[in-house]
Amino acid sequence: MADDSAPTTSEKPGAGEKLLPDLGGLKVSDLPENLEASDLDDQENKDVPCSCGDEAHNNLEKWYKEYLASSAAEKVLLKDKFDRATVNQQIHDLLPRIPVANDYCPSCQRLLEKWPEIVAKVPDYVPDEFGVPYQQPHFKNTLELEAGYRNKCRLCTLFVQCTIKRGYSLEGWYRKEKRLNCLGKSTEILVSVHSDNGYYWLTLTWPGLDNYCWLPADPLYCVKNYDQQLFTVGKEATRLTTDTDPSQLELARKWLTACSETHISCKKPLDCQLPTRLIDVGSTPIRLVQTSSLATKNPSYATLSHCWGTRDFFTLQEDNLEELMIAIPEEKLTKTFLDAIHITRSLGLQYLWIDSLCITQRCQIDWRRESVLMSFIYGGSTITIAAAGAADGTEGCFLKPHGFVGKLHLSPSPNESWDIAPSEFYNSVSKSHLAGRAWTLQERLLSPRILHFSKTELFWECRHCDASESFPEGSPSFQHQNVFHRDLKPLSDIWDKIVSLYTGGKLSFASDKMVAISGIAQKVAKESGDVYVAGLWRKDIELQVLWCQVSPGRRLKKGSTYRAPSWSWASVDENGYVYYSPRLEGVEHVYYAHVIDVNVVPAGNELFGELAGGELKMSCSVMLTGKLRLVKGEEWDGIDFSYNEVDIEGLEGKKESFMMHPDSDELDGENIYILPILETLGKAKYNKRNIKGLLLSPTSNKKGEYTRAGFFDLSAFDKGFRKTQERFLKLLEATGKSTARARCAKVLSEPDFPDERYMITII
Repeated sequence: MADDSAPTTSEKPGAGEKLLPDLGGLKVSDLPENLEASDLDDQENKDVPCSCGDEAHNNLEKWYKEYLASSAAEKVLLKDKFDRATVNQQIHDLLPRIPVANDYCPSCQRLLEKWPEIVAKVPDYVPDEFGVPYQQPHFKNTLELEAGYRNKCRLCTLFVQCTIKRGYSLEGWYRKEKRLNCLGKSTEILVSVHSDNGYYWLTLTWPGLDNYCWLPADPLYCVKNYDQQLFTVGKEATRLTTDTDPSQLELARKWLTACSETHISCKKPLDCQLPTRLIDVGSTPIRLVQTSSLATKNPSYATLSHCWGTRDFFTLQEDNLEELMIAIPEEKLTKTFLDAIHITRSLGLQYLWIDSLCITQRCQIDWRRESVLMSFIYGGSTITIAAAGAADGTEGCFLKPHGFVGKLHLSPSPNESWDIAPSEFYNSVSKSHLAGRAWTLQERLLSPRILHFSKTELFWECRHCDASESFPEGSPSFQHQNVFHRDLKPLSDIWDKIVSLYTGGKLSFASDKMVAISGIAQKVAKESGDVYVAGLWRKDIELQVLWCQVSPGRRLKKGSTYRAPSWSWASVDENGYVYYSPRLEGVEHVYYAHVIDVNVVPAGNELFGELAGGELKMSCSVMLTGKLRLVKGEEWDGIDFSYNEVDIEGLEGKKESFMMHPDSDELDGENIYILPILETLGKAKYNKRNIKGLLLSPTSNKKGEYTRAGFFDLSAFDKGFRKTQERFLKLLEATGKSTARARCAKVLSEPDFPDERYMITII
């Protein structure tokens, strides 16, 4: 092995080279300028066989160039020959030479012993820059990494856990190494350490690669002298940790006790309406009870948040209600339900609420009555038990694997300590099976406290703080990087994040789209006093109608059950998630159009539930007309680079084209209208001027009536984008007013906004 004290440096990314997380860390500059052509010469395009006999090893030199540039597609490795039995034998032979002492293999032991010296060599943190890391050799190859892992080295275990979470198997590492060996290249694996705002990143590089932008594993965050104490009793901090690790339930009891006694923001509201039924887990046998008949008018209870899955399981039905009021047959319950009952009892609570056992299934009357109470049911619970790691009821809550490592704790000196851990909350909670369900967002947001039983650790989340088994006194800030984090902000302030998370989740029944977020909406309305209209809010509605899908989804087919007006994000079945830009500090808004009236028609008595209709009236100053066109792009490593443009008849008959974002690919070739709504004027380099608006399709009902067809955002990102803006503005100046006058429902004689004389309706 090379001397581990010798750093390996890498060049800093060039200006404008933005990281693309969805592409596994590739840089924009690494993408081919023309995906239809290759810059490789003819010799590299020929089939060049490899001496190893693996037919998939053609053009290894070409692959190696792409590998060095971090642009080698993973899928090309799938055809490579891989002999797991041979690898296992090599690891077996290597195990005695990789002894683990005091929990670490020799390579990791040397790294940690020199950790203070290594940190001193890391370049300083510079805001808004990725930063050049310090690098040094760590493993000769992947065999050493896996041998350390099998010998239970704690740091090797963390590295392997993090590469699996990143979506890469060790098999892929071996396939890369075999190619490198065939080329006679190094397979050395480096450790890479770089500074961030308040902590350090520690990660591995790919074999034979010093690129620090394309990471093979999620980073480990390194925090110095972390001493959080967010759980207090009286005026004194209470230590939840002891010399021995507590069980998950013991730790949960300590969290609940400390939170109940000291966290004012987590107190139960006094005006919560009880659910109609609860499960009495303190009785023998357990049974359903009507809350109206309880002697205690404000009972403490737990709620369960879980994935239903696709398997049938025992539920409350109209024909077994009376039986379950006497006894619930525990032998018929799922493992998750049984675990939830055990957890509820362990926390000292008598009652538990489970949706499928407390709401009569396939009974619309009971469903509609209980579904609108979700804000009270979860908001009024003592704690929510979240079966985060279970895909269905057969898996249960206690899923932490044997040998899992959540954190390393180092004490190089009496005055210096380090905690090294991944951002486990993101992988285990925010990206869990449970988080993929749209319903569970409001269950999480409305609950004062949550215990997340994940596939790795137990996590605590309340309105005051977060914690985990690795950080029982309170989670460090890096656990919340790039994830939604509850804090004391009003929910109305983060509605844009709520919409993105909610629309990114799955619904078993599309008809639940408005209902499954109704509990959060009720709470926001109460907090803000704002008016709720089909998933949007009357204040700043001009910004909220400018929602966009990550990629085009699909509109409801004609004849489908009505869900929401077209201007609401609830009207589409999105492919990915929906987002919009909220009002930002330091950004000025200049308007082309305003919403002058909006109304929705509830399907029942509940404004926050299902809808039967809705319309939005806008006053505008300009409109344009054009035809949508899908521009077919190449597919590169599984990513489709197709996009949509609108063709507008320009000045002197010249056709002008602009990139647009239709709500559905089915609109290709359709004539649409372009409605600018506002300009954002910022001070930062990349947001100095953006023109945003809607794409509209005319209805056949009456003049001036439209449905939403999409969204557009013309930015001034660079010189080329600014020229595009100028072309668009010239068209608006030439034909914008005449088009708006010709296509509006009404010309306003006394408009509220002087330049906005033309009224249209969007349904």
